[in-house]
Amino acid sequence: MKYQKKIAMFMRSKNELLETKNIYGFITDEIIDDILGWPDVEAKRVWNELIESIDNGTDGVGNHTCPYCIKLHTVCDNCVYGKVNGCCFDKDSWYYKNILSEYNYNEADRIITNNEYKEILGNI
Repeated sequence: MKYQKKIAMFMRSKNELLETKNIYGFITDEIIDDILGWPDVEAKRVWNELIESIDNGTDGVGNHTCPYCIKLHTVCDNCVYGKVNGCCFDKDSWYYKNILSEYNYNEADRIITNNEYKEILGNI
C-alpha cells in the first residue's frame, strides 16, 4: 500500500475517533486529496516519522501526530491543512476553536491516547 494512502487512512481514522469524542470537522476531502498527491519519498518520510512518534509514546492532538506538521516541520507556510482549517494557533482555526478553546494544552495532549493511535495503526 502506498504511504499516501496509509496517511489518508490514518487521518480518516483519527477523524472518526475524534467524532466519538464529539469533536467534528477535523478532515475534509480537500485535505485527503492533497495527501494522496504527495510525492512518494515525502510520504514515506512522513509515515515513518509518524510511526516513530507513536512508537515513542506520543499521544494527543498536536504536531507530533499531524502529518502536515511532520511534513512541513511545523511551519504553516504552504500547509494545505492550514489553508483549509486555518493555521492551528490562529483564533479562527479549527484546531483553536475545537481543541484549544475547549481544553488546555495539556488536556489536548490527552484527547487521543497512545493506545488509541496504536489501534489506528494496527488497522492500516
